[in-house]
Parts: sequence; structure tokens; C-alpha cells
Amino acid sequence: MTKRVLIIGGYGNFGSVISTMLTLEKNIQVIIAGRSSQKAEQLASELEAINKPETIALDINMNFPAAFANINPDIVIHTSGPFQSQNYHVAKTCIAQ
Repeated sequence: MTKRVLIIGGYGNFGSVISTMLTLEKNIQVIIAGRSSQKAEQLASELEAINKPETIALDINMNFPAAFANINPDIVIHTSGPFQSQNYHVAKTCIAQ
């Protein structure tokens, strides 16, 4: 069974490493997300030969619950920072869904 893995900040420093490694797994559908659809698509095109990831423009501070419901991931990896100033709204949205 394929798991849909949403990587928020999926084209950043940490997110791109995670995205790259997870595209090597057969039973994982990677979803690269971040504020820039262009950056997400650029990384996806580089990884396409392995296992083509999905991409989505996503800002965790702009209507995140509705966007999250549409994406419907099985697993979420949150790598968008800076973390020092963030609250728990991403985690709470995941729990609510």
C-alpha cells in the first residue's frame, strides 16, 4: 500500500534531503510542498527519474487546514523554519484531520 508523505519545506536544506531519500522508496508517494511552486517543481523534475514526486504550493500560515484536507497525506514531515517563532498549528491541524 502506497503512503502519501507530505514534506512541508520539501525543497529546503533538510526537506530536499528527505525528499530525495524518500523518492527511492517504492511504496511512498512524496509530495514536495512549500511557498514556491517553482522551487518545488524544480526539485521534482530533478527527482523524476527515480519516483516522480507531486508538488504543491503551500504556506502554513495561509488557510493551511483547508489545503491540508485537500492534500490528504498519510504522513507529514514539517521542515519549514524558522521553528523558534512557530506555534503548534501544523501539528494541531494534522491531529484534527
